[in-house]
Amino acid sequence: MGYPHEVMLAPGEIVGPFAVESLLGRGASATVWAVRRRDSGGVYALKVLSAALPRGVERLRREALVLFSMRHPNVVSVTDVVEVHGHPALVMERVQGPSLDRLLAREAFDWLMIDRLFAHVLDGVEAAHARGLVHRDLKPSNVLVAETSGLRVAKVSDFGLVKALDSALGPNSLTQAFEALGTPGYIAPEQMIDAKSVDQRADIFSLGCILYRMAAGQSAFPRDLRGAVVASSRGEYTPLEEVAPGAPAAYATAVRACLSPDREQRPRAVSSLRRMLSLSHGSPVPVPPSAEPEALSLGGLAAALSDADEL
Repeated sequence: MGYPHEVMLAPGEIVGPFAVESLLGRGASATVWAVRRRDSGGVYALKVLSAALPRGVERLRREALVLFSMRHPNVVSVTDVVEVHGHPALVMERVQGPSLDRLLAREAFDWLMIDRLFAHVLDGVEAAHARGLVHRDLKPSNVLVAETSGLRVAKVSDFGLVKALDSALGPNSLTQAFEALGTPGYIAPEQMIDAKSVDQRADIFSLGCILYRMAAGQSAFPRDLRGAVVASSRGEYTPLEEVAPGAPAAYATAVRACLSPDREQRPRAVSSLRRMLSLSHGSPVPVPPSAEPEALSLGGLAAALSDADEL
């Protein structure tokens, strides 16, 4: 069953220079479609906003600017902005592989695989933090795992709730005071109370939740809002060493630090978390030339979205 105002496309439908192939996923605010360029045959993902409401359009604009400027191998890239049936849409890198949550649902990782993929996630998040950004919705379903020649590369996706700690993306007025944003079970307790006031330590909390899920095979906190608020604000979860007794001791130490209800007690930076885990930077596989995004200039990207800003 779809959501109200959801944009539905048909296989073979033409959207500008692209032909629609299939539906990749859907959420409350957008649908994502597999598309192929008719001239070059390049494959992409098309994220179509479900309702062109002012805050939704502005969030899409910010996501486009963030992803275009990142150009990082562990962050899903954006290449263009188009209009689909009157709705703004992003043309994005199409990752050939599942989301981390789907991958975890079908297999248990060994510690080496966890180290490798989590290092990739850390690299992607650190790149965002270096630009003064807070993701605010880090979770396994927002990590895509490319599978190329038997190797896996994790890429952070969905910057729709991104917050800029400076004015790089314009005024930060999209989030109201004491508004909760994000996914219960993976966001910091302070974010469930007031998402407007969070800083990068909120992402550190989410990274701890992701590491727990990868190592334990289950979430640290309940997924309902009330249960998540109570448990995370009290630091009530089963210690990692009890649910995953074979996990490296450093995992349990890192999880305890990240999941502290008091953000002052968490690691202050991704680099600190990396040192706790003794992880080096990830070494992702280069993107094959045929999958390289056809870059749009940042000025052109901003101009493409300027009309949508007035909706």
